[in-house]
Amino acid sequence: MGLGFHYVDVHDRPRWIARHRIQTGPPRRPPLPRTVRVLLVNQCILLPPLLWGMAALLQLRGWTPTPALPTLPRLLFDLAGLSACSIAVFYSTHRFLHRPWWMRRVHRRHHEFHTTTALASEYAHPVEFCVGNFLTLAAGVVLLTPSLASLYLYLVLAMLTVLFHHCGYALPWAPWSVHHDWHHHKVTEVFGTLGILDRLLGTDAKFRTLRDGEVV
Repeated sequence: MGLGFHYVDVHDRPRWIARHRIQTGPPRRPPLPRTVRVLLVNQCILLPPLLWGMAALLQLRGWTPTPALPTLPRLLFDLAGLSACSIAVFYSTHRFLHRPWWMRRVHRRHHEFHTTTALASEYAHPVEFCVGNFLTLAAGVVLLTPSLASLYLYLVLAMLTVLFHHCGYALPWAPWSVHHDWHHHKVTEVFGTLGILDRLLGTDAKFRTLRDGEVV
């Protein structure tokens, strides 16, 4: 999907997606080869030991994967709990990474993308990939020990959310992309995933002055 949005960025087609582009100026982002290098390091070198560590913690919690499908109430409970944990952890770690020292040495790499694209979702310093990206997904899993089916569905929904979060297009089915695009454009506010905690904690004051449909 990341490469699909990159195709739209480069070729400005299909038009039914391209016409929803949020930022209209020349794109400001690192070269594609560098982006691919960072993604490969994060996905191929850092991710396997992180997954092993999460599996070990789940084993300590007594979690046993089973192919049995959960009841609908259990599925909804799992998804709600996992989503709440993800929203809280991402907002907290993201705001922490915007402290001056961490911004200069760690989070600045992610903000090389002033203009967002789906490939930017995993473009991060190794420390941020572990603490910000992976912990956002893993914390709720270890805490709540969801059913296997709930876990798979949650991971699919979470990855789709993150990709649309950075896609750079205000698509009708993913309106939250405007929030994070504004964050990459202005840097100083809108730290959350869907804008919920930003609204509650008052970290979206300038963003709320935007008119519907206004480009940045």
